[in-house]
Amino acid sequence: MALLSLLILGIAEVWINNTMATFGTKYENISSLQQSIKTENQILEDELALQLSLANIATKSSVLGFSRPKDVQYLR
Repeated sequence: MALLSLLILGIAEVWINNTMATFGTKYENISSLQQSIKTENQILEDELALQLSLANIATKSSVLGFSRPKDVQYLR
C-alpha cells in the first residue's frame, strides 16, 4: 500500500512539474506579447498626435488650397 501511494505521489509530482514548466513558458510568451502591444500602442499614439498637430493640419490645408479668409461676411 505504501509503495502504491509513493508511486502515485511520484507521478503527481512529475505531472505538476511538467504543468508548471508549460505554464511558465506560456506566461513568458504572454508577457512578451503584452510588451509588444504596449510598444505598438505607444507608436500609434505618437503617430496620431503627429497627424493631428496644428502645424501638420495647417501644412496639409495650405497644400490643398485652403487659406485664411480675407474678410468675413455675415448673413442675416
